[in-house]
Amino acid sequence: MVYASINHKFTPQLTGNVLGNVQYSTFKGGLYDSQSQTWYSLGLNLAYSFNPHVSAEVGYNFDDLTSEVRGRNTSANRIYVGVTGTY
Repeated sequence: MVYASINHKFTPQLTGNVLGNVQYSTFKGGLYDSQSQTWYSLGLNLAYSFNPHVSAEVGYNFDDLTSEVRGRNTSANRIYVGVTGTY
């Protein structure tokens, strides 16, 4: 597994994050013995802090599973928006 993350503060209120992940696996034993699969993930995120108590964020994630096992290949695109309040 390889994982990397980069965080950057554009302004005191605006921060960005990019993260990537690659995971390679091989099945040991069972029906899929010696077959492999690779999972890729990429995430992009922006967060804005309005004040110490309220922030908002928006992001995008892409996930992809490539497998030698028939029927396991899949990919997903996710977009999210959120607001956080703390006290």
